[in-house]
Amino acid sequence: MKKRRFDVGQPLENVGLVSIIVPVYNAGKFLQYSLESLQNQTYPFWEAVLINDGSTDNSLEIMSQYATTDLRFKLINKPNGGVASARNAGLNVASGDYIAFLDPDDMLCPQFLDIMLKAILQSESDMVWCKRKNCIEEAGFEVLEKYEYYKTIRTGFALKSFLKHQKPRLPISLFGKLYKANLLKNLRFNTDFQVLAEDFEFSLRAFELCTKTTCVQRKLVVYRQNSASLTHRPLSFAAIDDHIRLLRYAVWHFKDSLDRPIRHKLWHLLSRMVLLYTCIFPYQQAGNYTDFWDKYRPLCLTLHQNGEFFPNRLSLIHQLIYFLFARQQYTALQFVLSIYLKFRQQT
Repeated sequence: MKKRRFDVGQPLENVGLVSIIVPVYNAGKFLQYSLESLQNQTYPFWEAVLINDGSTDNSLEIMSQYATTDLRFKLINKPNGGVASARNAGLNVASGDYIAFLDPDDMLCPQFLDIMLKAILQSESDMVWCKRKNCIEEAGFEVLEKYEYYKTIRTGFALKSFLKHQKPRLPISLFGKLYKANLLKNLRFNTDFQVLAEDFEFSLRAFELCTKTTCVQRKLVVYRQNSASLTHRPLSFAAIDDHIRLLRYAVWHFKDSLDRPIRHKLWHLLSRMVLLYTCIFPYQQAGNYTDFWDKYRPLCLTLHQNGEFFPNRLSLIHQLIYFLFARQQYTALQFVLSIYLKFRQQT
């Protein structure tokens, strides 16, 4: 791993077109800020593929205004099919040499494309990523100052780096990343996911293809913590189903392609996630948590028996929680979870 730096003040000539894919569904409240952050990019050679996924608010009107006045905005209208199908529609028509994804309530620093392109070219990486700045809903866009931006070059298998938690930590999310288009030419989002985890599954498969990645150690993306977004909605059966779906897809996809130690790290990560969503989160967030337990306890047992869920890979405390959960010892489980969550809050 090496550290290098470059001057962001030096203009970047046309080094290729960047396609930025923006899936939009009823995002009128913040959409204008997101699209303005694209227009403010210091690197002008980009196209924004705006996918209107059957919006019923004023999102289409806002996008149409931008597409009419700035030909770099390409507008696609489609019936509502979810964010995975919307992103796929964007990938199908993207013509850039590089690809980035932007959610309609997030924003990019004006130097985002300039800096990320310099990093991906200088490091000869397959993908580069940056850090994010979190904002509340009412916060406006804050332009970052110009610095000499450091980049950290990572060589090797990106999926292994992610699973080993190597620093700088490679995030699973789509935002704040720039990919070489060739890397994604045969990848598409899985439309079986209902509300969550389609980006997690996509990123795992993209990481599998990356042999070299780079981290730009600056906050170049404004992530808006929007309480109305999917990731901030109350726990639902659909969200849990998606994480179980993620577990099953990943287990079978990577079953024969990963070294055993790395495969076991992935099984641990995904099994822990399923235990959180089927057992711990319902107790923590849902008043009717036993309804969730009764629904997902038999499914977890089946997944375990089928070799798709690996509670033996979990930590000792999580193994105990699963032991009580699997045997329907709910009284003891409630007691253990109350102590577990209290300890977690204190730490």
